[in-house]
Amino acid sequence: MTGIVERMDSLSITRLHVFAGLVCAFALGADLMDMSIGSALTAVFSATPHPMDPKRLGWLISSVYVGAVLGGPALGWVADRRGFKRVTVAALSWVGLTSMLAASSDNTIWLSVVRLLSGLALGAIPPLIIAYLTAIAPSRVRGLYIFWICAISFLAAPAPIFMIRWLTPLQPLGIDAWRWPFAVAGLLSFGASAAFVRLPESPRWLLNQHRFAQAASVCEKLERSPPVWGRRTESCEKGPDGARELTVTSQPLPSRLRLMGGFKARFAFLVALYFLHPWATLGFSLLTGPILLARGYDLKDTLLFVGMATFGPSLSTWIAGLLIDRLQRSTALALSGVLMLAAAIVFFTLPTAGWITIAVVAFGIGSGFYVPLMSTYGAEIFITGAQASATGSAWAINRIGAVAVPIVLLPLLQQRGAGSVALCIYLALGLSILLVSVLGPRSPAAPIR
Repeated sequence: MTGIVERMDSLSITRLHVFAGLVCAFALGADLMDMSIGSALTAVFSATPHPMDPKRLGWLISSVYVGAVLGGPALGWVADRRGFKRVTVAALSWVGLTSMLAASSDNTIWLSVVRLLSGLALGAIPPLIIAYLTAIAPSRVRGLYIFWICAISFLAAPAPIFMIRWLTPLQPLGIDAWRWPFAVAGLLSFGASAAFVRLPESPRWLLNQHRFAQAASVCEKLERSPPVWGRRTESCEKGPDGARELTVTSQPLPSRLRLMGGFKARFAFLVALYFLHPWATLGFSLLTGPILLARGYDLKDTLLFVGMATFGPSLSTWIAGLLIDRLQRSTALALSGVLMLAAAIVFFTLPTAGWITIAVVAFGIGSGFYVPLMSTYGAEIFITGAQASATGSAWAINRIGAVAVPIVLLPLLQQRGAGSVALCIYLALGLSILLVSVLGPRSPAAPIR
């Protein structure tokens, strides 16, 4: 077991790593594209000709997160027992089907039901993908590898917003503009599912299941794949004939009882961090449209600002990938939280177009750094046998927060104004910064086997 792990960590980035990364980027892109439609819908259904009561709109937006609360821990539990690959393929296929149904829905009640069903898989895809990438990436460049994949996937987030903005006056084939992004996200999900079938299973998960021969086979595929970046390190012993030796041992994993104390503390920390996250990031993105409409901007300009915010994550994640493996995860999380807090203060206090542009882009940059870092950090502090279950369950708590955000903040904005929702966002960011600065684990719970 130890030999295979050392061989995996000694690798450079190979062509197989690149192919797996691109497939995962498309999978995450489909997920982000589907989820970002919600930000556009808050603007579309807050303006003519489709104005909707804020409470009703809040439930429509929240429906996808209700599904994620149920699907995230369930699919994470299944993945820890049946494999990351099999569950991810099924989840992507389900998202493809439900996105197509959303595009063809004829009323808001059916759209809410379909979004809830879609959320069953959407809530599980990000933690599954990050756990899979954590398992196949060499440890010394894991942050760089995951961040650059996330940077590619973030390019999909602006697509539905600008698509709706472009198609709204055209109404091609007499179809509402908001329906087209659902159809595109569905096709992208089906394509990512088909490509994911060609990827190997996580070798670390195979080791955890004591399927040593299959784990060794995956490791050998990665070793035979031509390197494309970085130098390989020789960390394993060589035999008398100069060939690399592989000693497969059936070394038992630490028992649940011995891990329970550390597991409980780390899980509680992760749950708190994940729950606070949507009150800041989702709250800001959902409220940007209604707030700008209330300030007198028209729907076209509002969608432009909302779309500009989605470019920040791709830019910041690409640059941050160069630095992330040199910083403590908790320190980097705190710094990105400070950036988002500063941007939120500027957005709510300086209403001119120039400052709004700076604020939404800066918030997007901070959010783009924060989300993949939080997911990677969450996966790294648990051993392989508990990764998908722990992160999937914590992600479900995140989705509970996401359910509450539109239900609470949209009516609050209408009744109390922008200052009250600004205070909620400030509080969530401040508590997150304090949490990771004071209680954030500084190292993994155990070697990622």
